[in-house]
Amino acid sequence: TLVITVPNDFSGLQLYLEEVGDISRRYWVNVPDHLNYFTYESLWSLVLEAGLSPLEVYADFPIEWFLANESSNYEKNSEVGKFAHAARVKLDSFITNQNDFALVKNFWSAFARIGQGRTVTLLARKSEIL
Repeated sequence: TLVITVPNDFSGLQLYLEEVGDISRRYWVNVPDHLNYFTYESLWSLVLEAGLSPLEVYADFPIEWFLANESSNYEKNSEVGKFAHAARVKLDSFITNQNDFALVKNFWSAFARIGQGRTVTLLARKSEIL
C-alpha cells in the first residue's frame, strides 16, 4: 500500500478566494522548492496513470477557510497567522479524537472529495497483486 500526502494547492477554494479578492497572491507557489502542485483530482489521476488503484482519500482541516474572514485572514495580515494555525490544530484535534473512528474517516474523506483541506492523503495499491 502506498500512502501519499501532498499540499492541496490550486484548490477550488484558493482560486475562489483569489477571484473574490480575499487573497492578493498565490502564496502557496514556492518555486524552486515545489515543482509540482496537486489537488484531490490531479493526485487521483496521477495514481491511476501510474497503474495503481486508489483506495481511500482524506483531507485535513482547511486552514484556508480563515482567509474568508477579514479578522483571521493570515495572507493579508501575517500577525494573525499563528492564531489561525492554533485554531486549526485545536479543531483538527477535536474532530480526529471523536469516539466513532468510522465517522471521522468519512468526515475527512468527504472533505477531500469536495476539494477541501490543506493537504490530501491518498492510499493506493498495485492494480494487480502478484
